[in-house]
Amino acid sequence: MRSIGWDGDEVWLIAGRGADLALSSNRYGLSLTMARVRSSRDPMPAVIVVGLDGAIAAATLPTLLRGCRTFDGSSAWAERVLAATLGKPAAPADSFRLNVLADPTIGQWFEVGPAATTWKGAMFGIAGGGAIDNHAVGPAGGLPERTVLEYALEGIEAEIGDDTYTAWAVQNEIGPEQSYYLKVTGHPARLIIGEHPDSGAEVSVLCL
Repeated sequence: MRSIGWDGDEVWLIAGRGADLALSSNRYGLSLTMARVRSSRDPMPAVIVVGLDGAIAAATLPTLLRGCRTFDGSSAWAERVLAATLGKPAAPADSFRLNVLADPTIGQWFEVGPAATTWKGAMFGIAGGGAIDNHAVGPAGGLPERTVLEYALEGIEAEIGDDTYTAWAVQNEIGPEQSYYLKVTGHPARLIIGEHPDSGAEVSVLCL
């Protein structure tokens, strides 16, 4: 992926063949990159996906990329990409926040929380690979040095569609300034994010 400047605005251009964009390793890397971009850039840069051997159907992309513009790169596409950069990209309308913290010394941690409201507890689950092996609650933006977990739950199983998710949860109240952190090993293919299961609130499902 390459970031380029255009008239003071930032544009992220992703180009590849359909087979490249279908690879689980590439999808996972793009999903985590988009999570970082969405959590740290305001305004969001325009994101454009160019299929070098044909247009990529937006519905087949990872969830965090499905609001991007897509173009057929097998014929002249530079002018269309240029035109797409002139419009202001829409801000994500998700009810949740998602970020990723990764370092060889601390491992891979997902940071989740509400975008604007306050959650009565939080839940995070994975399917299609990987495992959750630790969690914490603390201020948004970085792992806390200490944490207090209220009524923590581990290893909850949730059936959504044809998938079985393994989820962890806490009953800590979490607002926009707090986050729920979960250490994940491996590379899950799908995530669920939302409030504590006892809240009865709907969860968001992300395909990576």
